[in-house]
Amino acid sequence: MDEEEYQRLNTCSTLREHAFHSAIPVVGPLIARFRAAWNSVSTKWYVRPLIQQQSEFNMLVVQHLGETDVHLDETNARLVEVDREQVALRRDVAELTQQVVQMNRLLTTLNEHLAELEGK
Repeated sequence: MDEEEYQRLNTCSTLREHAFHSAIPVVGPLIARFRAAWNSVSTKWYVRPLIQQQSEFNMLVVQHLGETDVHLDETNARLVEVDREQVALRRDVAELTQQVVQMNRLLTTLNEHLAELEGK
């Protein structure tokens, strides 16, 4: 997640109460005030704690996502390092295998020469 996505999530994590407005000419502001007053009486005291609770949850999730993103970056960096180490180890094993093959050939040659010398 890039910084822009994180900031967008962070901004959207906090819920806000709806601001009432009306596009009706002349009486529109009156309608908006009536809706706001009715909302205050009917639901505001019930909804405000839910908005707060959900906003806190959202912020915790965004924070956790940010921390997880950092951990993923660290894990990816470690995986790259481990991959480099494995490549180096594979190269070392290939070189050692080649040396063992050469030593076995040399031992075979030496054994053949010893056998010839013992046979004489």
